[in-house]
Amino acid sequence: MTYQSAEITNGVYALAIWDEAWNSFNNCYLVLRRDAAIMIDAGKREHTDALIAGLAACGTAPSDVTTLFLTHGHHDHVGGSIAFSKAAKFIHPEDAPHLPSGLRPEFSMNLLDAAERHGFDCSVLGHHTEGSVALYDRTSGVLFTGDHLAFFGDPLPAEGLVAKAPELRERAYRFVSGLAHDPADRERLGPAPFHRFVDGLVSLRRFGAATAWCTGHGAVLIGDIGTYINTLITCMAEIRQ
Repeated sequence: MTYQSAEITNGVYALAIWDEAWNSFNNCYLVLRRDAAIMIDAGKREHTDALIAGLAACGTAPSDVTTLFLTHGHHDHVGGSIAFSKAAKFIHPEDAPHLPSGLRPEFSMNLLDAAERHGFDCSVLGHHTEGSVALYDRTSGVLFTGDHLAFFGDPLPAEGLVAKAPELRERAYRFVSGLAHDPADRERLGPAPFHRFVDGLVSLRRFGAATAWCTGHGAVLIGDIGTYINTLITCMAEIRQ
């Protein structure tokens, strides 16, 4: 099992674990404060050893983690939560059914829309799963959006895990533009109404000053994030179905 780790900005780290079964990177994130260590997502259970190794590369042990936020309840974001026995754990209540029954008592179900938790603002996206959320770190300006729009299976850009990645942005734009103009593509995106996908992106505008965009899979985008999100929204502006 291999992983890559990279500092996104001061005290914020990406941990990307290579998943051979899916041929993709599954991402987790670590945010270090003076008095706290906060994880966003936890990867698959079978990748826990790689996650722990990635944390060690950042000078952190699982027992140091004080808070775990889940962007949603799918198993590739939940499984490694078993490593964080001392952490307060949060998920949106709509995604509680995705958790294994044995893990549900460990989680607080109050990661709600417009809530603030430990310096993070929460916005419900509600498309990938009904309780999918975005989290915005007020201190660093880093935005975490889970799998609402992710770079699943995309190779990392030449710059590495954390990059401006113009070619990757262009591919993502073409993907979103295709969704806007092809109902068949929208159906393949999933069973949820497409307007939830559009509205989820629009909700990210409140975090227009973001310094980085961290998704659930693949590269982390840095530089001019607000403008890029607005570009994606513009190509779907007339689609509300």
